[in-house]
Amino acid sequence: MKKRREWFIQKNSKENLLFLGCILTIAICSFLIWRRINVFLGITGYLNVDDLCSIQFALAGDTIVSKLHLIIQNDPTNVPLFYILLSFWLRLFGFYPNTIRILPEILAGAFIVVAGLSGQKILNRKMGILMAVLAGSSIQLIYAGYQIRSYSLLMLCSALVFYVWLCKKTNRIFLFFMTGALLLVSFSHFFGVLVCAALGSWDLICCLFKVKSKKRLLPYIGYAVLFAPYLIISYLNAKEKWGVFWPPVPGYMDFCKMLESLCVGKNIGFVIFCITACFYLLLLANKYRSRNVNVHLDENIMASFWVVFTVLIIGFVYSRYINPVSSVWVYRYFLVLYPFVLVILAYAVSNFGIWVKNKFLQYTIIYRAFVLAFAFLYTYRNIEYAVMHVEEINTGGSDYVAISECLITQEDINSDDTLVYFPYPDIYFDGWIGFYTQDEKIEKPNICCTEEELRKLELTKYRTIYTVEVVYEMTEQQKAYIEETHSLMAENYNNVEKINKYSKK
Repeated sequence: MKKRREWFIQKNSKENLLFLGCILTIAICSFLIWRRINVFLGITGYLNVDDLCSIQFALAGDTIVSKLHLIIQNDPTNVPLFYILLSFWLRLFGFYPNTIRILPEILAGAFIVVAGLSGQKILNRKMGILMAVLAGSSIQLIYAGYQIRSYSLLMLCSALVFYVWLCKKTNRIFLFFMTGALLLVSFSHFFGVLVCAALGSWDLICCLFKVKSKKRLLPYIGYAVLFAPYLIISYLNAKEKWGVFWPPVPGYMDFCKMLESLCVGKNIGFVIFCITACFYLLLLANKYRSRNVNVHLDENIMASFWVVFTVLIIGFVYSRYINPVSSVWVYRYFLVLYPFVLVILAYAVSNFGIWVKNKFLQYTIIYRAFVLAFAFLYTYRNIEYAVMHVEEINTGGSDYVAISECLITQEDINSDDTLVYFPYPDIYFDGWIGFYTQDEKIEKPNICCTEEELRKLELTKYRTIYTVEVVYEMTEQQKAYIEETHSLMAENYNNVEKINKYSKK
């Protein structure tokens, strides 16, 4: 008996190592695919205003405390964890976009590993591998990995919270890790707070119905005590600073569209999600109507549905009815739900696969060949979709590397009689300056970004003016003001789009 137990433990340990090696391989392959897609599309050097905003926050302050203070003061709608990581990354590896982007891509790869471990925890190793495969080439993860923003970290921390939650223990170590995971997701993005609230409300309901021990609520209490001060200060600052926010007010159909955009495989994934939701609703109704104790409802899947719909409904109601002028109906914010949607879809596909295997595929080799073919076809279609829909990866990005290099290489760029006019959101202009100067390693030229600053300058003292119209195009009034004293010498100067060169008349 003892030898049999030792053999079982040894075999199980080998299978766990093989499983871990498998999901790590999927994560590494996915990372290489993302890198290749970026190179193939020629967008490796592209950035957008949000990316440069991240660089601005990463460079703000000399310490973590000063960074927290400056973020709360200047843009309280952001939280600091990603920017702290990015700050260290920039110091180590520099400012080239393709290199900076490795950080969010590594976080996205780590998400694949945590997702795989969650699948194993919920059902079996096959579901874990399926979750890793489904996530690996999905447009959602490619998008999150491409943005130099907190979204891949948000997805990772959201998956981490769920994985720790799946452990379902009440000892001190679990309570400590659960509190830490709740804080991590909340310090990744404010939508992490909604996931924490949704999971906490699920556990509270279970405690009220005496399904779980009340000790399960202790991490939420600890989390609330530790995070509440930061949340309150940020909320009050945001309320004072931002009157109107930019996202659109959602309609009823937008609820379904948002859910569809979070599903792996988009249309197909959405159909599977809806079928699974209806199936669980029918099972739930049958269980409580007939008091049928034999009806099996996986609590993990029920909790996943609860989190997805709770967060979506809160976001929808807030954006449509409570505060439509400051709507938060933004696709990338809701990526915090991606791990839970992925769990539901992987669970549905896994169970369907088990049913097919039991019914039709008696030969294991045929079943394995079918699974392998599915994995290759799925990955190929996802890569094809990503290549054909570059706008879903590179959202509003421009080649800031080419712009920087064009300006830096001008002999007169740092001369007192040269001006650079770069129409840009004033509050985030330090992000561009930080990127261009590589945190003050390169000298900054005479530069301004608003029409007010431009009109205060005496343009006759400048021999050359460069204008950069990547973010905002110059108005006719701004052009006319410059052309009073200067003549346009070259459009798309040095073959760099949107840079114009003016010389004094």
